[in-house]
Amino acid sequence: MRQTRLSVIVLLLFSTWLFGCKNADHSNELMDGPVGSSYYYVRNQTDSDLLAEFPIPFYDRTIDKMILVDSIIQIPHQTTLKIFEDSNFGFNPIPSHAFKEMRFYRIAGEQKTLVLNIKPVTNEQWISKIISRDQYGYGLTEYQFVVKKEDLQ
Repeated sequence: MRQTRLSVIVLLLFSTWLFGCKNADHSNELMDGPVGSSYYYVRNQTDSDLLAEFPIPFYDRTIDKMILVDSIIQIPHQTTLKIFEDSNFGFNPIPSHAFKEMRFYRIAGEQKTLVLNIKPVTNEQWISKIISRDQYGYGLTEYQFVVKKEDLQ
């Protein structure tokens, strides 16, 4: 009886290992190919602390599709802060791919006031700096969006 139970357990474990490790959607496969990456910064050159809000793409596995999720980051005055990083197989990400809209709010106590709305986001609004490239032309690029006092409403 004890050996029969042990045989059933071993058979179940072996079956789980044999059949349970296969993944039909190939999401766990190792991907090989050139990858481009980008870091995105905001330089707040104003005298006000700002709150940046922007939707970013996020893959939701539960519904098997990309969705936009609001990201909110406080950027103190006279500072530069990394707000997002992106990477993709087969191309170098650019700001217009990462962001569709950016809103900046002035913070005063508990109150926030919209002072700058960028829609659509264009690549020309950003200062780019190539950090590294491989032989295929892929690598890391830093992008910086500068908010000046005269930009604010």
